[in-house]
Amino acid sequence: MRLHPWKLALPRWLSDVVGGGLALLDRARRRPGTLPIPARQVVFGAIPAPARHFQQRPILYARVKQALAAGNGTVALVGVNGAGASQLAAAYARECVETGYASVAWVDATSGFMTGPTHFSTRLELFDDDLKPRKQAQYAWSAMLAHFNTKRLVVFDNVENPTRVGELLPRFDAVEVIITGAGQEVATMHDVTAIVVPPYTAAEGRAFLAEAASLRDDPAVDELGDRLDWLPLGLAQAATHIAQHGSSCGEYLIALDSHVLDGAPLHSGVHKAVALSLAGLRHEDPTGLAERLLTVLSVMSIDGVRQALVTGEAAQAALQTDAASMATALRLLSDALLLTTKARSDGSGADIAVLAVHRITAQVVRSQADRSSSVTLTDGVAAAVRMLSHYIDTAVEDDDSKSGHHELVTHITALGEHSPEWTAEFLTLYAWAGESLHDAGDLHRAVPMLQTTYDERERILGRHHPDTRTSRFDLAGVYRSAGRFDEAVGIYQAIVDERHRELGPEHIDTREARYSLAQTYEAAGRLSKAISIYEAIVAARERELGAGHPGTGAVRTMLAHAYAAAGRHDEAITLHRAIVEERERDLGHEHPETLTSRSNLASAYESAGLTAEAIRLFRAIVADNTRLLGRDHLSTLTSRNNLAQAYESAGWRFQAIATYQATAGAMERVLGPGHHSTLTVRSNLAHIYRRAGMDDEAARLLESIVADEERLLGADHPNTLTSKTDLAHLYRVSGRQQEAVHLFEVISAGCERMYGAAHPITLISRSNLALGYRWAGRPDEAIGVFITAVRDQERVLGAEHEVTLDTRQQLAYAYGVAGRREEAVTLFQALFADLEDIHGPDHPDTLSARGNLAYAYAAAGHLDEAIALYQAILAHLESTLNPDDPAIATVRDNLEQIIDGAA
Repeated sequence: MRLHPWKLALPRWLSDVVGGGLALLDRARRRPGTLPIPARQVVFGAIPAPARHFQQRPILYARVKQALAAGNGTVALVGVNGAGASQLAAAYARECVETGYASVAWVDATSGFMTGPTHFSTRLELFDDDLKPRKQAQYAWSAMLAHFNTKRLVVFDNVENPTRVGELLPRFDAVEVIITGAGQEVATMHDVTAIVVPPYTAAEGRAFLAEAASLRDDPAVDELGDRLDWLPLGLAQAATHIAQHGSSCGEYLIALDSHVLDGAPLHSGVHKAVALSLAGLRHEDPTGLAERLLTVLSVMSIDGVRQALVTGEAAQAALQTDAASMATALRLLSDALLLTTKARSDGSGADIAVLAVHRITAQVVRSQADRSSSVTLTDGVAAAVRMLSHYIDTAVEDDDSKSGHHELVTHITALGEHSPEWTAEFLTLYAWAGESLHDAGDLHRAVPMLQTTYDERERILGRHHPDTRTSRFDLAGVYRSAGRFDEAVGIYQAIVDERHRELGPEHIDTREARYSLAQTYEAAGRLSKAISIYEAIVAARERELGAGHPGTGAVRTMLAHAYAAAGRHDEAITLHRAIVEERERDLGHEHPETLTSRSNLASAYESAGLTAEAIRLFRAIVADNTRLLGRDHLSTLTSRNNLAQAYESAGWRFQAIATYQATAGAMERVLGPGHHSTLTVRSNLAHIYRRAGMDDEAARLLESIVADEERLLGADHPNTLTSKTDLAHLYRVSGRQQEAVHLFEVISAGCERMYGAAHPITLISRSNLALGYRWAGRPDEAIGVFITAVRDQERVLGAEHEVTLDTRQQLAYAYGVAGRREEAVTLFQALFADLEDIHGPDHPDTLSARGNLAYAYAAAGHLDEAIALYQAILAHLESTLNPDDPAIATVRDNLEQIIDGAA
């Protein structure tokens, strides 16, 4: 009765079984209809316009084109800021647009990698509005790039952290990729051809100055170029100043020397040139409005700010000016080359004007701000906060506001980096940005942002201020999403206690906190605690609202799922059945919420082993969906997938395989082979191939799925990691141990990159890696990884989480395989005691642990203990199972062998 190792694969949930509406393969479903692939050319992103008097640099440009034409993967243009890498990439992007590339995308990495694709997918209505921006961006890339046969270009501009590019980096032969960045890390990326973009040569610089400022015969031209390191940005500033003031190079150099900089920045001549332009701006604009506006822009995202954001009524109010004065200020900034205007395309043919300040210009503006009598950095940040607060407060739920949310987040993040001091008003913005990132699934940024918000509000406002309390609640929520369950539970429990004490147990805010606490316990695998809270909430809502109220129904559904997860199947089925009856009575047999509840009931039957009832109900749901929605509707296809799973659970493998095959074929026809729902069903088909002993078919299909997902989504996408895990387990059970171990190592590294070292999925991947080592005959390595995994899982997930308990069991197995039998016995003893405390003596997991302990006793030579334990197990089984159950025969045989050996 030995418990076989559980499959610690990454979770792939196939349906939304709680919320209203029909069950879906993914809440982020695409709209019904034809494939969302636009027939015309797609261009989006703010491709910079040519700089004034742009120098072509034909030799360098030819090197870029040659590298891309040679199919060298990705070209990285690296160099110092101000050398012109972005201009070089933009020139090539414009050429691609003109020569008819199917798609050209410009993504500024300083604002993250979701703004452009998300805006594109929203404009063309590729996906439903409830799709989270991160997934929307990923699927938008697939939609834009995967179905064209002609060439495409993607430019990632201003990349500072190359690891962030990997998530959306296209992997198609016909896609050309250019990355620009000042750091050498970009040049060391895998499969990247690095091309250094140097400053102008002296000849190029002279030509530029001659064209821009008519400086053909000035004897100080070379000295000026040397002082500015021949960088295009510095030369442009100098040429503009000289042309506006009619001065010579020598006079400009004297003025340049009069400026003193803080510290000794790299390329200080360029910084002085910008400072000199700022001084000229103050002379041209005695009102100081242009400098105040420039300061506001310099503390916002370096990617640029939509002109409509800056010129609207909110910006005018924030800067205490009017439209005419704002227009004059913008003209002065443009004339002084302190501001440029870009056109950002959203993929629909519409262009959005974007005001951009070069990063060096912004650095100088911020360092000079407090020296000016007209503006301080604190004033600039405060004006930006007032402006952005207006747009957040008045945002409406339409496509434009949703696509602009991520842009607002980038501006708020930049304000946090540049603000001399944080205020309560700014923290309101920062909290909004953190929750927006949380909603988008960007936990790497959301967690520290919401943690900082709480810390700063507690410092500024005090622990008991309403905003501080809100931040504490938000922090617990993001901890739960990040898998930091112990921290989330601690915060939620403190909030429950506080609200219970101050507001009373029946207050709506107290109930909200208790519900969140229950959800966190459930996510952490602490089901008994979750169930206790859910039951109390259900009882209270039934008293006040009635059993049929939607608010009551949602919690009852959660309680039913918790019952099923805890193995309390009778209670789960009873509750699901009651919900179905109420919704059929109140909403009708064909209402979407009724169909969802029926699907939940069918799943509960399946979980309880009542597969005949599950199959009957799933068949009815398939028939209803087909009649109501059509056989090719995604909900119909999903219900067919669920029916196939029920067939599989019942052991009807022929019917399951046939249904999976038909469903996968329909999804490929309707949605395309690369759609995430199609890939999910193909994975299910591969799984049943494996269970049916068709390992070769399963391996071929999984290898195809992994290749498709790597190509469409990237090597570290969650779906790709899940499929790789399935494939690695298949390799392991098929005897291909070395391939399995290699793939488990790749998966573990990918999970750490994708989720972070402490995320539950990363911890599970390490357990899988250790399992691979054990099966490959490398027990010492397995034990080392298992010990680390147990320690980290106890810290992050808790000692009672099912994953932690399973990893402890696998560690005990590894000790036994390595011949360290006494250590195995000690671990199995502790595991059995813990499971008995958690689940009780009769729970299947507890019984399995007793069997494993008896086996370990026998292997270690503790025959008396083994015999006594096997006798107890046999007595329990004989009293609860049919006499011909195979488990009874197995235990009796083990017992007889041990008794014979003892004799």
